[in-house]
This record gives sequence, C-alpha cells and structure tokens, in this order.
Amino acid sequence: MIPDLSGYDTSYPGAQEWLLSDHPWAVTERARRRAAAAGHDFALLARLHLFTEHLEHAVPDPGHASDAAAVQVQNTLAALMVPIEARDLLHGDAAPGDPLIDTVEADRARWEELCREAGDPGYRYPHHLLGPAAEAVDPPGFTYVRPPRQRIADPLENLNGAERARIAFITAAIPVLVDNALVLEVGGYAPVQVVGVYQGKSWYHRHRHGVAELGIGGHPVTEPEQYAEIEADDPQLFLPGAMTTVRVLGQLFARLHPPSHLLPTQ
Repeated sequence: MIPDLSGYDTSYPGAQEWLLSDHPWAVTERARRRAAAAGHDFALLARLHLFTEHLEHAVPDPGHASDAAAVQVQNTLAALMVPIEARDLLHGDAAPGDPLIDTVEADRARWEELCREAGDPGYRYPHHLLGPAAEAVDPPGFTYVRPPRQRIADPLENLNGAERARIAFITAAIPVLVDNALVLEVGGYAPVQVVGVYQGKSWYHRHRHGVAELGIGGHPVTEPEQYAEIEADDPQLFLPGAMTTVRVLGQLFARLHPPSHLLPTQ
C-alpha cells in the first residue's frame, strides 16, 4: 500500500531530494504529479481547440467578418494563448512529452547542479536514495494518516499507480477546462461525475452507459434548464480514458455555451 502523497510539501530541500529517490512511494508520487501536469496542459490545448472549432462553424468566411468580430476573435485567441505560452516558457527545453516516462535521471542531474550552485560544490545525489536501499528512507516530515473514504471513488491508497495517474490527470484538467469545476467521482456507479457553477447556475455532468450528459440550471441532475448529451464510449482506464473525459466535457459545454466558457477568468 502506497499512501496519498498529493498533499506532501516538497518545497524544502530534503523533501525535494527524497522525491527524486528510488523509494516506491516517490516513484508513484512522481508519476501522479506528471499526470496532473499533463492534465493541466491538455486542458489548455483543449480550450484552444474547442474555440477554433467553434470559429469554423460560426465564421465560415473570416474575410467577411466585421471588424468588431475580428477584434473579439483575436482577443479571445490571445487570452487562450497566454497560459500556453507561459507553460512553454516555464518548461523550456523540457517541454512535456509522454507523461508515462519518468525523467528522474535528468531531474537528478539538474538537482545536483542546483545544489552545487547553491554552495555545495561536491554534492552528488545520495547513494542511499538509489536502488533497493531507498526503500528504508521515509519521506522527511511526512506522517501517514489513513484518510476516510472520499467522493473520488476510493482513497488513492487503494489504487495502483496508473489509476492514480488517471485521477490526477482528470482532477487537474477539468477545473482548467471549465472554471470552478469540482470532480466528485471517478469510478463507481457513474464512471465520471463533475459539478460546478456556471454563470450563477449549478451544473452537473456524468458519463456512463455510453452517454455523456450535461445539465445546467434548475435541478441540474433531474430537471435542468439546459441539457445536452452525446453518445461516447465510457472512459477507459488510465490516461486514454482521462483524455476522453476532458474532451467530452468540453464538447458538451461548447454545445450549450459556445465559446464563452472557454474564456479565462478575469
């Protein structure tokens, strides 16, 4: 059993060093964090894709669009591009690729450089944090307390690494795709359930039995003011299923509110 380290503070050197170790907990937590970062980035690109897709239908001939419409389109594209450009600037040459690939060797090399530049010229990554020996080194400052069952189907302790990664991807991506969204459930009776408030109205999304649904306003589950559904295979496990979840929710919102939900919060 590997505990939930999603709230573990790795901002101080000892914890950062441990997170790069071969301890099984560290390996699993690195994978979860990579998946969360990939989900965030995937949602940014999904917003841009949905907006450009909307434009193809709303403005089939851009050359005949009014000046005001052209300015609005350019402003929206610029707003959607800002976080993507910031992401690219932050990642630099280490732009995210396959989130399943562990870049720990390169990360350790960068960590060694940082430590040497910070005043420890002879620093090398500790040998006791490599290989089987690392399993004996607990994460500094971490005290394990088994949490009660949450709405996310099962505590992370009960899930394997790949399924933790799927949950991390979804729960990082959906609030980026639709502001203030809250993922209630991944797995269980309805494979995915999400709620939120949009333009002052509650909304509810679920995807099960090959149908993805979105209700907004009223009682969003049973008597919504606005409703859309699309047929879509239930999300598979792991990251391919997580990507399906994000795409489907984006398509549903774009059907009811194109493209206002794509604008970043001011």
